Amino acid sequence: MSKSKRMGRKVMRSYIISTISIALVLFMLGAVSYVTLSAISAARTLRESVVLSVEVSNDMTPESKGALEAMLGDKSVCAAYKYLTKEEKIADEAFRSQFEVDLDLLLGENPLLDSYEVTIHTDYSNREGVDMVVGTLRAMDGVEYISVPPVDIVESMHTTITEVTIALLLFLAVLLFISM
Repeated sequence: MSKSKRMGRKVMRSYIISTISIALVLFMLGAVSYVTLSAISAARTLRESVVLSVEVSNDMTPESKGALEAMLGDKSVCAAYKYLTKEEKIADEAFRSQFEVDLDLLLGENPLLDSYEVTIHTDYSNREGVDMVVGTLRAMDGVEYISVPPVDIVESMHTTITEVTIALLLFLAVLLFISM
C-alpha cells in the first residue's frame, strides 16, 4: 500500500511540475507576443510621424495655392495636411514660449509665413520618398521654405525595431514549439 501511495505522490508531483512548466511557457509566449505587437505598433507609429512644414510666400497666387493644395490632397503621397496662417502660428503658446520678447511688437509686424503642416504617407517616409516629395514641393510656385525632419533617424529606428521584432518572432516560434 505504501508503494502505491508513493507512486501516487510521484505522479501527482509530475502533474504539478508539468502544469507549472506549461503555464510558464504560455506566460512567456503571451509576454513575448505582447512585446512583439508593441514593437510592430511602434514601428508603424514612427513611420506615420514624418511631418514636413511647407512655408509659402505672402504673395502666393490663388492658382499656385490651389495647385499646392491639389498636390497635398493626393492621399497616395500625403496622409494629411493642415494650413496654418501666420497669425495662428504667432498666437501659439508653444511658439511664443521659445522667445523672451513678443516678435510682432519688437519688429512691428509678424515676420512669419503661412504654412502647411504635411504628414507624409508611410510609403514615402524613407529618405528617397521624402526627397521626392520635397523636390516636387520646392518646384511649385510660392513655396519659400520646407522644414524636413531627420528622416535618417526614423529609418535607423525603424530598422532597429524591425530587427528586434524578427528576433522576438523567432523566440516566439521557439516558445511555441516548446509548448507543444
